[in-house]
Amino acid sequence: MDAALQILKENFRFEGFLPQQEAIIKSVLEGHDTLAVLPTGSGKSLCYQVPALVKDGVTLVISPLVSLMKDQVDRLHELDIPAVCINSSLQFPQLKRELANVANGKYKLVYLAPERIHTRSFQFVFDHLVSKNRLSLIAVDEAHCVSQWGHDFRPSYRQIKSLRQSVDVPMIAVTATATREVREDIINQLDISKNSQVFLGGVNRENLKFSVQQVIQKDHSLLAFLEDQDQKEPGIIFCATRKNVEKVTSLLQMHGYNSTMYHGGMELKERKRTQELFLKNQVPWIVATNAFGMGVDKNNIRFLVHYDMPGSLEAYVQECGRAGRDGQQSNCLLLYSISDRRIHEFFIESSQPERFVLETLIEFFLDQKGSVRLSDIELLSQLPSIEERISPRKLLSYLNHLEDLGFLSWTQDGQQKLYQISEGFDPLLLSLGHLEKNREASFEKLKAMESYCLSEVCLRGVLESYFSMEAVHGNDCGNCSQCLGENDMRLDLDSEMAGNILECLRENPMRFGIATLAEILTGSRNKSLFHRNLHDLDHYGALSHYRQQDVKEFITRLVHRGLIQRKGEKYPRIQLSRKTLNMLKAVS
Repeated sequence: MDAALQILKENFRFEGFLPQQEAIIKSVLEGHDTLAVLPTGSGKSLCYQVPALVKDGVTLVISPLVSLMKDQVDRLHELDIPAVCINSSLQFPQLKRELANVANGKYKLVYLAPERIHTRSFQFVFDHLVSKNRLSLIAVDEAHCVSQWGHDFRPSYRQIKSLRQSVDVPMIAVTATATREVREDIINQLDISKNSQVFLGGVNRENLKFSVQQVIQKDHSLLAFLEDQDQKEPGIIFCATRKNVEKVTSLLQMHGYNSTMYHGGMELKERKRTQELFLKNQVPWIVATNAFGMGVDKNNIRFLVHYDMPGSLEAYVQECGRAGRDGQQSNCLLLYSISDRRIHEFFIESSQPERFVLETLIEFFLDQKGSVRLSDIELLSQLPSIEERISPRKLLSYLNHLEDLGFLSWTQDGQQKLYQISEGFDPLLLSLGHLEKNREASFEKLKAMESYCLSEVCLRGVLESYFSMEAVHGNDCGNCSQCLGENDMRLDLDSEMAGNILECLRENPMRFGIATLAEILTGSRNKSLFHRNLHDLDHYGALSHYRQQDVKEFITRLVHRGLIQRKGEKYPRIQLSRKTLNMLKAVS
């Protein structure tokens, strides 16, 4: 551990270990298999990078994201630490050269996509390292990907287990989010030994304030939040779609906020420039899809807004982990509306590969009896049954899926790809049954995410319960919107407010929207109410002793819980749901 601390200071330029880092590194250096579940921003990567430099030989790091691998390797290069990433972004001559460098011991850390494990070229290098006793450690980043119960299951992660059959070196698996079920699956699927050590660092940090607002007009709520933020302090606003990124960026710029945007549809050069502006504090606020920030090393992000609800609590916690890494108080606000669920339902359905297309591709490659060199257009032209069903761009997602399954690998050679079935692959073992399981698991995660948004108890308690962590906060963390009383209007259907809202809507279905109903009930003097004779309604002014905003929020909660239906796009109107009508009939 003396050597580890010296490396931490001299190579990584940190003065000391963060909580749990020291114990995790000690476990690895003592030869234990180790599973570490630590919040985003708590230094997971150092838990294998430091042991990699203490130990002789090479450390393999299995990572699922090309962008994340590249960011980590670039950071290591800046610190003069020899590292390389082996993935599909390398052209064939470069891949061949880098694999030779790995075999010759040029690098201390080798980042590898899991799909590369069973390629013939990597197996040759791996066997060479093992025979020369040069492999010292296997690290599995984003280890939740190995579990079918995880939020980003990657079948190719199941291949990692085979590496252990030919070498006896310790393994460390790290992730930011894992339920008890996922943790048990990780240990089983990676064949982590019985003398392993497990470290749980919780799923949140005390300096992060979690808030949820159930809203109808997100733009108004976002602008109200931003009015209270220091415009010199960094902040991120996450959106689920590129369209919303562009819309929100225009909204901010229209109101004079120094902001920019980032999403996958932008040119690479433009994305790099945007990221650089943010890192150098030249533009403090950025509106982005969740692709932004995976490798962004910025510790002073003061607020993080989810304009759209994420698709899972795992994704939400990981993204919130990018705020307040310096330990200072930071805000994590989630704006929730009913339409958020529909966005993710579409994402889930559209992300599911079509079984027929996968089976057609599998059959084609099995018939080749060896490697084949084809461009995407050439490949599709030989498969008329699927040529009209998918575009060349969509084809790539199917090829990636087959690579995830451990069936296929390829290297890019100009416009063509050189395909080959993975070494030792048995087609009889290929099962596509996981497709429906993934779909069902995604909907379960979406349901849990929405339950969090509708929660009326401590938000940290909800997270701790979901991730099966020890409930250290109970029902009062003192730093979330529920515990601070910011959402203190409970849904009491027997209250005066609820009674007047429901009765007014029963008598006037589909006549007005939420804002107009709130104006009627609070007795607003708005001229439009008088022009439409709405001041003559029996319930006009019935809630005049309440704030109009409170009435609007209560109506919004009724909408979120399905007690009121909201229909129409441009000018939506509301009415009681069938469930509510039946409930009112039963008590009348």
